[in-house]
Amino acid sequence: MEYRSYMHIERIQREEVEGILQGSCYIFPKIDGTNGVVYLGDDGKVHAGSRKRELDVERGLDNQGFMAHVLEDDKIKAYLEDHNDHYIYGEWLVKHSLKYYRDDAWRHFYIFDVYDATDHRYLTYEEYTKALNDYDIKDVIPLMAKLESPTQEELEKLIFDNHYLIDEEDKIGEGVVIKNYGFRNAYGREVFAKIVAGEFLKTNKELKQKNHETKNSEDLSERIVYDLLTEEMIEKEYQKLLEEMKPEEDRSKFIGIFLYRIWHTFLIEEIAHIDKKYNHPKLDLRTLRFEVNEKIKEVKNKLF
Repeated sequence: MEYRSYMHIERIQREEVEGILQGSCYIFPKIDGTNGVVYLGDDGKVHAGSRKRELDVERGLDNQGFMAHVLEDDKIKAYLEDHNDHYIYGEWLVKHSLKYYRDDAWRHFYIFDVYDATDHRYLTYEEYTKALNDYDIKDVIPLMAKLESPTQEELEKLIFDNHYLIDEEDKIGEGVVIKNYGFRNAYGREVFAKIVAGEFLKTNKELKQKNHETKNSEDLSERIVYDLLTEEMIEKEYQKLLEEMKPEEDRSKFIGIFLYRIWHTFLIEEIAHIDKKYNHPKLDLRTLRFEVNEKIKEVKNKLF
């Protein structure tokens, strides 16, 4: 089989996942590592990939040791040899934004999905946990709850109950992922949703009022960036770039790539939401990009 990237998990407020909360919803803890996939190639060997590309240990592309790790995992190899049409997706836990996971949690591959290329679908939680358990594969992200048409209050409680792999009682995980197996969005695509804890906490009424008092600009571009470009998004892209290059290697090049990546990611992930939320606004992209850069400099001030 050929490399196949994982789907993009949409934020719960996005139009792309509208209706996903109607029906049987499986809620999982979201962990903050780097995305990985393992599968059996046409050559009969185990292959691995990151979110965007196939990996190759010999060329130094191993996603912070991920590929080297899974190549040595005989249980995953045995599973794929018996299920050669399956892709195993998971999170390789290395330090990103969250750094307070248990000491023994790091550098494990935590599986969260299995895709069946023959049936063209993601297996349900019951299906893939049973299949993986037959091969004694234990690092599988657990189910937090299965709820029928969950309410906002139920989801909020689960966000605060997410202590998976975390020792400190006053800390919570990155958020939750919501799967409604068989759900298709308005465009006919199978999609899953997420709620990122940091973003969720910043949208409560008290913090909204505080933000309004401290930054009440009438400039639309500034308002859009302030509302939608989160510190979490900036930090994630920063950590991804650190995997590829170090700031001290070429400071000007690093900063240039970093600024462009945020701009590119922001447009791809938010443009449809901006169009809907702000009623088809007329925007000057140069001004919008300037405001994006200003927000990045505010968040990562030590870099600049």
